[in-house]
Amino acid sequence: MTAFVVALGNTTVCRYKSDIALMQQLGLKHLRLSISWSRLLPGGRKGSAVNGEAVKFYGSVLDTLTAAGESDVGTHATCAG
Repeated sequence: MTAFVVALGNTTVCRYKSDIALMQQLGLKHLRLSISWSRLLPGGRKGSAVNGEAVKFYGSVLDTLTAAGESDVGTHATCAG
């Protein structure tokens, strides 16, 4: 197994650093990271204000992955309906 899937829910916001450390211990090399557009653009429309805290969070996750020698496989979460 070379991949680790994390759903960015309530606990991951607080635990992503320990999750990435666990990935290293298990010898996993890739993280499937789902990016929530509704978190980045809470207004939901082109031209809406970008959530700076969400940008910082995702940047920190990616920086932590890079520092750990891991790679991400980015996806984006969508909601139809």
